[in-house]
Amino acid sequence: VDLGLADPIEEQTKVFLEGLVGTRGVLLVGAGEDRNQELRAALWDPLVESLADASLVIVSQDRFTATLPFEVLMGKDGRYLVEDRSFVYLHDLQAIGGFEQVVSHNYDSLFCVGGVDFNERDEPELLAAATVRGEEQQAPTERWEFWGSLDQTRSEVATIRDLHKAFVRAGARVVVTGTDATEERVIVEMPRASVVHLATHGYFRPQGLPSMWQAALDETERQRDETGGMRGGLLTADRKLTGYLPEVLSGLVFAGANLERKESRLDGYLTASDVEWLDLTGVELVTLSACKTGLGRSASGEGMSGFRTSLLRAGAKTVVTSLWQVPDDATERLMARFYENLLRNKMGKLAALREAQLWMLRENRRTYDGNGRPFTWGAFVLSGDWR
Repeated sequence: VDLGLADPIEEQTKVFLEGLVGTRGVLLVGAGEDRNQELRAALWDPLVESLADASLVIVSQDRFTATLPFEVLMGKDGRYLVEDRSFVYLHDLQAIGGFEQVVSHNYDSLFCVGGVDFNERDEPELLAAATVRGEEQQAPTERWEFWGSLDQTRSEVATIRDLHKAFVRAGARVVVTGTDATEERVIVEMPRASVVHLATHGYFRPQGLPSMWQAALDETERQRDETGGMRGGLLTADRKLTGYLPEVLSGLVFAGANLERKESRLDGYLTASDVEWLDLTGVELVTLSACKTGLGRSASGEGMSGFRTSLLRAGAKTVVTSLWQVPDDATERLMARFYENLLRNKMGKLAALREAQLWMLRENRRTYDGNGRPFTWGAFVLSGDWR
């Protein structure tokens, strides 16, 4: 199905999301509804006839479409797409062929991080060389953000631990909080668990941090202006780049990230590049209860490179990530419902997430005079094996 030129739809997507997130999910009367209807008419409605009554829609996103959860689009009848269909997002459609025929839900071991102390940290011993596959990545040295505490995340991981203890009684559980929630501890514990839940700050291309990709584009443009031709284009620009690779521009924040960086330790930032060195082939599910962990840069031949893609490349079977900053209290309630569905009700991963989103949608409508407030539930998307 040819949707036409990308640029107009990209602008519609940007305007729609700015309104959605900026107004805390309240679909404003007039302009807000117009933005929703315009985007849905351009991006979704042309597909409806081909999709027929399919209950599951597999989406392989790229460029700006990777910033949009289709679930939050709403029709004239007031129903969101999530109410009629399930959506799973795959960074590579070929990944479908890699899913095993038999679905195994091994949730025996749990690793949770929450209530991180960004101002202080324990000083663990240096990591043994065997814990990661490759050299330590140099993290950015610029200070671009001061990370505030996320009070609800401590109770969030406690709830998940209690659910796991109740319904996976023989399982192993590791929960780290406060100053113990260091980057080093996360690197060691993640490969050992079958379920990983990280409740902390996430970031994507923070302001003030240079991008190697953008530097290449800027240098190419400068050469074009000066010479009237490409003169080697990106190859010439690449030799003069200063900045950071795209994989360093997205990541998660852990204990001590607000401290001044020391050469004797890691800095509290776990980047997408760091994750790709881990062996996560034994990990059934990774949930990133954080902000903007689903975003990434559009790279030729790679689709969206970001944190979720790095986790899947490292071997994790399923990843749940967020596409925008999410409210602390609403996320705690959504995650509690998700894990209750997963562990107690034995639902599949996508079914468990969707039911939690539908539950919060119903609660919002009841509490906020019929308003679904998709800002509170729509940011989370599932990638990988959805079963």
